[in-house]
Formats: sequence, structure tokens, C-alpha cells
Amino acid sequence: MAEHIYTLDGDTFHPTHWAGSPWSATSQHGGPPNALFMRAAELAADEASMRVARMTVDILKPIPLQPLILSTSYARQGRRMAILDSKLSRADNGTPVALSRAVILKEHGEHEALFPAFDRTRPGPEALNSHDLVSQERRETGPQGFHLAIDVRYGGAGDDPIIWFTAPLGLVDGEPMSPGQLCAAICDLTTVVSGRIRNAPPGMWDNTRMFKMLNTDTTLHLFRPPEGQWFGFGENFIADHHGIGVAEVTVYDEHGSLGRAVQTVASNA
Repeated sequence: MAEHIYTLDGDTFHPTHWAGSPWSATSQHGGPPNALFMRAAELAADEASMRVARMTVDILKPIPLQPLILSTSYARQGRRMAILDSKLSRADNGTPVALSRAVILKEHGEHEALFPAFDRTRPGPEALNSHDLVSQERRETGPQGFHLAIDVRYGGAGDDPIIWFTAPLGLVDGEPMSPGQLCAAICDLTTVVSGRIRNAPPGMWDNTRMFKMLNTDTTLHLFRPPEGQWFGFGENFIADHHGIGVAEVTVYDEHGSLGRAVQTVASNA
């Protein structure tokens, strides 16, 4: 079994060092909590024979590198749609640190697509060069965490490259990380990756460039289930005005596009 990000004791998730962030030795990376919320949504979807179509995560404050409790409740629970609300709270004092809402829908396997996805031909991860997500200096001097487990493959033609990510970790001790959970974790990178691509020369990956932006949320829209262990960003977009911005990417797996990830950002952070 791969190394894991959390151990689960009853209803409490205890973070390992793999939950850490490059920005602070006392806070978690945003990716692992996204994956915990997706885990809860997938469990609810499996029970109802449905699947997760959308998940939004709102970060209320820096998520501490401390034990967390995840609680869930239904805002709606129907035959064709369920809405699951989830909350991560500090185990020591009950303070909420992040919220999530997942929209869970019933699939219709015989339904012919009205608007099939149109995918450009893009190179897969095996065809591209490997890179580090963070700079060598940060790898040597910064905190440990999820960012150090991420393998990056980057390339493609012109001003619309493809960038692939994977992380060989389990989410919870004794459980493999599902494709949906890994996809949700990777999509926390929407802002930082879009900004780096915007700042760098075409086709060049520069992990030394810094810019003052902080994402406050992540929304992942999925028109089909994620598959495999590699997830890519294409059609990267980022813009801000008077300190408020938006970052957005098309999300891919090795079979093609599967949805979009969007983040609201504070660019005066």
C-alpha cells in the first residue's frame, strides 16, 4: 500500500506530513481536504447508485495540520438528485475550517449525448518531460507536504499547453485514492498553475515564479467520471481586477476532457 495522507480513527482524520503545504509548516495543502470532501460525496453517490456531478469547496480559514472531523448532511435526497453538505472541523475545539456542497445525479446509460465533448489531440503524460511542482529551493528548505508527492509533465504546442499531474499516495491508511479523489486534490492547483503558465514563455514550465494570489474555493464540474491516475489542465484562464480574480481550467484524464475546475481568488493576499 502506498504512503497515505491521513489515518482515520473513528470519525477523526489525523494528517500525516503528506497533508502539509509549501506555504506554512502549520497548515494543510488545499488538495487533501478537497479529496476528503470528494470521498464523502462518492460514498453518498455509491449508496444511491448515482455519481458526483459537481463539488464546491469553500475554505473558511487556513486548514491546520491537526486532526479534523468530517460531518455530512443532506440538503436534498431524491431519486434523481441528491445534494450533500459536508463540513471539516477541528477535532480539538469544533471550529469549522472548510465547507463543501456536492451535487449527485442519476446517470442514464442509454441517453445519447446532445453535445458530445470535442477534444483536441493532446500528448499524454508519458510523451512529456517530467518537472517538479515547486522549485528546488523550496523542496530543500520549505515544509514537507502534498506538493512534494506531485509528479508534473508539461508541454504541447503554442499558447495552449497541456500539463499533467499525479501523486502516488493513498488518501486514508488502508484505502487507495480513487480517481475522483485524486482529481479533486489536483484541482486545488488551478490558480497557481494557470498563473505560472500565463507568466512563463510558451511551452516553458517555471516553478520559481511567485505571485500574490490566494484561492478561496474550488468548484469541480464533472460531466463524466474521472478515470486513471493522471489528470491534466488545458485551456488555462486567469484574470483579476481590483484584487479579485478567477482561474479556470479544462480538466482532462487520458481519455479526454471530463469537466472544468474554477477558483475564486484574492489577488491582494
